[in-house]
Amino acid sequence: IYGLMPLALKQSQLNTEQVGVLMAAIILGGMVIQPIVGQLSTRMSKTVLLALASLLGVFAMGITHLSSDFYILITALALLGMSSFALYPIAITLACDKLESSQIVAATQVMLFSYSVGSALGPIGANQFMAQPNGLMDFFFIVLLATAIYMLLASVRRKPQVLAS
Repeated sequence: IYGLMPLALKQSQLNTEQVGVLMAAIILGGMVIQPIVGQLSTRMSKTVLLALASLLGVFAMGITHLSSDFYILITALALLGMSSFALYPIAITLACDKLESSQIVAATQVMLFSYSVGSALGPIGANQFMAQPNGLMDFFFIVLLATAIYMLLASVRRKPQVLAS
């Protein structure tokens, strides 16, 4: 998002000020969602929560295809920020839920490494889409939809958990 989104927005004929506003919308969306994710993660399955966060991003990317209005784009990218900035903390807590405290540091190291590999390889994969109009949005749509489907399937395979309120 930080690397290719400004480039993709600039390629779509937006000026520098508009790109700045849209990047701020992504970041603010990501900030706004954090306390909500914290509350929801104690009340529902984290696999379902990951699926819902991914579906929010799918919805956001769908909006970008429906309208070229700048204010709608601000909203869509704020929703993308909410979606994408929620994924990592939810995934970390999901990974650490069943671990002994002595295993948490090693698990988070593996997660951080995986995140870093994805951050490096993602732009290479996204590059194939960048030549098309709205290509980066299409890339995010596909990746987030695949994540949502995977997490929904994973949530069906898991035993339902009774969570204390």
